[in-house]
Amino acid sequence: MNFLMIEFSQIIETDILIAGSGLAGIRATKDALSSGKNVVLASKGKLCSGSSFYPLTGGLRAQLPSSERDKNLYLQELLSSGATVAGEEHCKILVDSITHEIERLPEIGIYPKSAYGRAACFATTERRLEGWSGWDTIRSSVRDIFSTEENLTLLEYCEIQRIIVRDKKVIGAIALDEKEKWVFISSKAIILATGGMCALYKHNLTTDDVCGIGHSLALDSGVSLVNLEFIQFIPGMLKPVYKLIFGEIILRYVDTIVNHEGRAVLKEFFENDEEYKTCLLERAMHGPFTCGDSSQYFDLLMMKDYIENSEPSGLTLTFKKGLIEDTNPLVKEIPTLYKKHHVDIEKEKITLLPFAHCNNGGISIETDGTTSIRGLFAAGEVAGGVHGADRHGGAATSAALVFGAISADSANIYCNNNQREEYDINLIKEDFASFAGVNTKNSLDSITLLEHLREKLFFSGNVYRNRENILTSLSWIEKMRGLYSPWNAISNRENIKAAMKTFHALRTSEALLKALLEREESRGPHYRSDFPSINRSLDTKKVFIKEVNGKILSTMN
Repeated sequence: MNFLMIEFSQIIETDILIAGSGLAGIRATKDALSSGKNVVLASKGKLCSGSSFYPLTGGLRAQLPSSERDKNLYLQELLSSGATVAGEEHCKILVDSITHEIERLPEIGIYPKSAYGRAACFATTERRLEGWSGWDTIRSSVRDIFSTEENLTLLEYCEIQRIIVRDKKVIGAIALDEKEKWVFISSKAIILATGGMCALYKHNLTTDDVCGIGHSLALDSGVSLVNLEFIQFIPGMLKPVYKLIFGEIILRYVDTIVNHEGRAVLKEFFENDEEYKTCLLERAMHGPFTCGDSSQYFDLLMMKDYIENSEPSGLTLTFKKGLIEDTNPLVKEIPTLYKKHHVDIEKEKITLLPFAHCNNGGISIETDGTTSIRGLFAAGEVAGGVHGADRHGGAATSAALVFGAISADSANIYCNNNQREEYDINLIKEDFASFAGVNTKNSLDSITLLEHLREKLFFSGNVYRNRENILTSLSWIEKMRGLYSPWNAISNRENIKAAMKTFHALRTSEALLKALLEREESRGPHYRSDFPSINRSLDTKKVFIKEVNGKILSTMN
């Protein structure tokens, strides 16, 4: 039988399996261990990976309420930037819990420092920001802390490939270890902390492992995704240092902005200098793109120019003198960061393009981190339901910590009340073979296919979107999903991870594009050139994506 080509090099039994070792995964792991549970932590890369540890950024921050009285104002600001589609109860929990979670950070080897300089992105009130950086030091600290945990099994470079569900209840998961050997993990509970999907875009400000696999696993398990259309795009460098994050606050010092032809296309767009200056001033107040103010034209014109020229042209900026003398701490850290990468911001031109940065939506979770499948939980960037359209700066970090802790607490309670399910290993093999397309023959190269997919997503799913471009890419993806199977790689026992990555990427990308297509309006970071205004009849309406009998369906309710 073909399914016997799947041979498990290990069968591991545990209480809780945690997939992902970013902030949410690390927090959840520490809390699950503290309750005395046996834990398997499967990290797609090395320990401390994903967007939480992106190397070409200055660090991470979390925004804290300044007082008990400020909590309600903070909550209202989160809901306002969420544009009616944020989870009110989720956000309330975030505001109430984040100060406590910041105080607990030393438990996982992180020592934050306070920072000020302006209100966080999309916030109207300047609050205390707690920030940290130094990924190698943090990684070393986390490794030291976890090395003393007898109940922890750490599997680095291990990728979960399917969650095994029976009667809407988790049984365990199939994974590929660092040597591309198959592993079956029998588990009472699973916490998905696999990160977002922004690495599926050709140009992104994240690590390669943030590729939407958790979304694919959830869809396959029968769980819905929500708010996928709300993706944050931030200007990133094409050159002189590719994928270096842009500090939007230094737009206060911009001198010239031109396209690939040397034309001042942004300035030409406005009728007068005052409108142009307002656009730049508003753009300097938040990193992510939004169509909620006039700053949108900075990104839209940049992306429109890119699409029309089919080349990585972007906009090229030069800066005035005086930037490095600015005493604002948030301004000062930008030239300091650039200097580490041998960029003199007062002398060099920089070329920017909207890079995919962070997902505001994901797996639909309740306020306790649960999903519609018993024993399956989610936290961090892979989880949806917390953030709405636009998201405050630092709120993704806050949500990872808060809901990482909550998901661990919920998983602990679940494990206390449920036994590990019995399983038939041969039935699991046979089921996985069917899932992976054992009867599908194809000659498609997984790496080439993924490259084409990433290009198509960048053109049709970036800040400048419309029905025609979305449908063109969606039609191609649906066709490729029908033709492609990773089984050749599995049966030949070579490049299996690459083949499975493409397999999951196609499912997640189809889900994403169907969400973009469903929302026929412009709201937050979701801009449709064919529906360029917000539609107030869609207030509070969320797009849900679900897979039913192998078909990915979108609904709005």
